[in-house]
Amino acid sequence: MDFDKGLNGYDAIADCFQNAKSTVMCFGSTRYFGKIQKWLHGQAVVFKVNAIDQELVALPDGFSGIQIKVTEPDDMVRIFHTKIISKRLPKLLLEFPDKEAEKIERFHPRIHAFINTVIVIKRRPNDVLPVDKKGMGTIENISEGGCSFSTQLNFKTGDVINFHLPVKEKDNIVNVDLQAIVRNVEKIANGTFKAGVQFKDLEKQSKDFIKSYMDRRLQSKVSVDTI
Repeated sequence: MDFDKGLNGYDAIADCFQNAKSTVMCFGSTRYFGKIQKWLHGQAVVFKVNAIDQELVALPDGFSGIQIKVTEPDDMVRIFHTKIISKRLPKLLLEFPDKEAEKIERFHPRIHAFINTVIVIKRRPNDVLPVDKKGMGTIENISEGGCSFSTQLNFKTGDVINFHLPVKEKDNIVNVDLQAIVRNVEKIANGTFKAGVQFKDLEKQSKDFIKSYMDRRLQSKVSVDTI
């Protein structure tokens, strides 16, 4: 599953909650900042608001017009519809959402690409053969916070990967070495997987290079970058 599609499945949604940069509960035009404290897969979410007002006090149990907006570390905002099961303010027990809403908000612009690169999946603690796995992948879109691949490598959510971003710099190709965490995966036809990844521990030089690359691309009239 790439970054431009909604999250489905309790594990993917729980991972989104776990890695939230910030969380807001909304209904109508009213917003309450707070934190998801815990959850039970497929059943309930405990959300603690930072401040209580009379409008929140008046909300009845069973009220279904609630949204949870989760800002991820790459500044993408994911939206989930839910309803109130019960309240013991400042905590609310909300229904665990079964999927992401269709609308996704994003602070970082994303550009389309078709860039081939070598991907290395770092060995997992429980692998029978404790070795890194290597293969080819195609970067299909990219932002300052992450990118998405198509590949025949069998990614798993939480995998740490290394790869390089080959970028045209004047008349040369410069390889920017990157590390990322796999946030979501979708198996598609012919043994191919699509994965959305979030950049991890970027050095300032790499951040600056990606930002400069993005700025140049957004100012150009080229719709898809290819290498």
